[in-house]
Amino acid sequence: MALIGSATLSPLAAWAGKVYRIGFLRAGQPSKAWVNAFKNGLQEQGFIVGQNVLIEFKLGSTDQLPQLAEELVRSSVDVILASASSAAVAAKRATTSIPIVMAAVYSPVEVGIVPALGRPGDNITGTAVTAGDMAGKRLQLLRELLPTSRRVAMLSHVGHASNPVQIEAVEIGGTPAGRAVRVGASAEQGRFCASAQVLARGRRAAACRYATL
Repeated sequence: MALIGSATLSPLAAWAGKVYRIGFLRAGQPSKAWVNAFKNGLQEQGFIVGQNVLIEFKLGSTDQLPQLAEELVRSSVDVILASASSAAVAAKRATTSIPIVMAAVYSPVEVGIVPALGRPGDNITGTAVTAGDMAGKRLQLLRELLPTSRRVAMLSHVGHASNPVQIEAVEIGGTPAGRAVRVGASAEQGRFCASAQVLARGRRAAACRYATL
């Protein structure tokens, strides 16, 4: 029993006396539920915010991410959590030594963040979302909701690293389904309403809004 207990407590014992610092890098404000889930996950692993771990949030526009990533590197955080593709790209360019955990990154291989999902290499690991699978599923849902539709408009976010990959996946996914996909009216942050009005004037039968991944 003593040996098992000792083995179980050894990771916590190794953390004793040190306060770890996590850099949280993201374009835009994460939801409260997302942040709470992250903190709860840390607590399950023995990390309690405010006691043995601190989170340094760096949130801004897509264009600000490179500067924010460099600020995290200069502050010598222990690890960077990069939420979504643009944050992961910025973190990768900012450091090759600080560990980077990417969260919900869209097609990291195609975007150029890692060489392969099975062997990401260097200082990067995390979770990924596959572009082709998601695009096909979205179009399938639209087909079920509007079975007679033949034209689909895609409202996406200019500037995000995964934007070209997502557009290509939707265009490919729309062809077998017999749907014409319009992607020319992508939107910059804060201008989705104006772009949606442009698409509406084009009399598209269905619309697909893509998250900022």
